[in-house]
Amino acid sequence: MMTMKNNFMLTVLILFVILSNDLFAQLMTNDNVAITIGSGVQLTVLGDVQNQNGATINNSGTISLTGNWIHNAVNNCFGTSAGTVLFNGSNQTIGGSNSTLFNNLTFQGSGTKTLLINTTTGGSAGAGALNIGSRVLDLNSHSLTISNSATSAIAYTTGSIKSEQVNNSSKVTWTMGTTTGAHTIPFGTAAGTQIPLVINLTAGSIGNVTASTYPTAANNTPFPSTPVAVTNLNNFSGVNNSANTVDRFWEIDKSGASGTVTLTFNYAAAEQAANGNNGVRAKRWNSSLSSWEYALPSQTNPTSTSVTVPSVTNYGAWALGMDSTALSLKVFLEGYYTGGNTMSAVLFNNHFSTDPTACDSVRIELHPASNPETISAFAKTILHTNGNAQLIFPPYVVGNAYYLVIRHRNSLETWSKNLILFNSPTVNIDFSTP
Repeated sequence: MMTMKNNFMLTVLILFVILSNDLFAQLMTNDNVAITIGSGVQLTVLGDVQNQNGATINNSGTISLTGNWIHNAVNNCFGTSAGTVLFNGSNQTIGGSNSTLFNNLTFQGSGTKTLLINTTTGGSAGAGALNIGSRVLDLNSHSLTISNSATSAIAYTTGSIKSEQVNNSSKVTWTMGTTTGAHTIPFGTAAGTQIPLVINLTAGSIGNVTASTYPTAANNTPFPSTPVAVTNLNNFSGVNNSANTVDRFWEIDKSGASGTVTLTFNYAAAEQAANGNNGVRAKRWNSSLSSWEYALPSQTNPTSTSVTVPSVTNYGAWALGMDSTALSLKVFLEGYYTGGNTMSAVLFNNHFSTDPTACDSVRIELHPASNPETISAFAKTILHTNGNAQLIFPPYVVGNAYYLVIRHRNSLETWSKNLILFNSPTVNIDFSTP
C-alpha cells in the first residue's frame, strides 16, 4: 500500500520518480499531497487510486491502474499536466465526489469501464485524447466531455461508448468549435454492436456538440422526453409511421451560434424497421410544430444500416424512417386533347374502365442527374380527362432530385427540362404550362 499524508512523503516520492522509471503499488491513497510524475515515468498501481482533500497529481508520465479511480479531492486532480492514465484491469470505474480532468485516457485490459461521475478527457489545453481501444465505456447516466476539438480526440478499434438511456442522460459533449472534419462518437448498443455517430463539421462555429442515443421497442416507444418532448411518430398524413421507423432515437444539440454538419447515423440490424430499410431517411423533430420535419435533400445510405444527411443546420431529436412521396401530375396528351383543358375518356369509352374521367394509362419514370439513362423509380397510373394523375413513389426518392419522364403508348417520350426535387410530402408538376 502506498499512502502519502504529509510533505515528507511527497519528497520521498519525488526522489523515486527521479531515480526510477517504474514505480509499483498495490493501492495508492493520496491524502492532501501534491504528487509529481516525471516524463517517461510509469506508476503502476495494482488496485485502486484514491485522491482525498487537496490532493493533486502533476502527471507528465503514465499512471497505470488495475482497480478503480476514486477522486474525492476538491479539484480536478491533474490541473494543466498532460500525462496519461491507463486503465488496465478488468471491470473498472471512474468515480468519487468530484470530477476528474484527464488529459490522455486509455482503456485496455478486459471488461467494461464505467463512469460513476461526469468526466472530462482532453486536458485543460484540449490536446489530449481518449483511446477506448477494444473496451466498452458505459456512460451510466453521466456526461463525458471531450475538451480536444481535433477529430482524433477519440480513438477506438472494436470498442464502443454505451449511451442507451431513454432520458438521454448518458451523453457525450465534444468541444468542436470551428474545427472542421469528421468527429466520430463510437456509440454502441448494450450488446456491443458498434453504431458510430459521425458529425462532420463543414462550416461555422458550432461550439460544444452534445449527443446521445437509445433503443426503443418495436413501436418506437418510449418517445424522447428530454431535453425536448416528442409526442408522436406520425407521417405527414397523420398516420403512425412506427412500422417504417428504425427502433432508435438520437439527440444532437449544439451550443454555438452556427455550424453546418454532415451527419451519419448508424444502427444495429436488429433495430431495422418492421417494413424494411429501403430508402431510410433521417428526420428531425420540430418542437414548434409538434411534428417531424420532412427529410432534408441529398441523403444517402452508405450501408444497409446507415444514413448520411448533408447540410444540417438545425439540431434536436432525430429518427430514421421511410416515407413515400406523392406526385401530383398535370399533363395533356396531344392525340386525345379536345380543347378547353379536356381530353377524351378513351378507357371509359372503350369499356376498359367504369370511371367516366379515365383517359389512358401512363408510365412515369425518375432518372438521376448522375446517369440519366438509369431509371431510379417508376410508377404507372391512370391519366384523367382533366390532365390530372396521382402517383406514389418509394421512400428512397425522398430528398433526391430527378428528371421526370412521361411515357405513353401513342405519344412521344417527354422529359422535364429541369431536375425535380422530391423534398415535400406531395410534389406538384404541371406540364400544361410553360
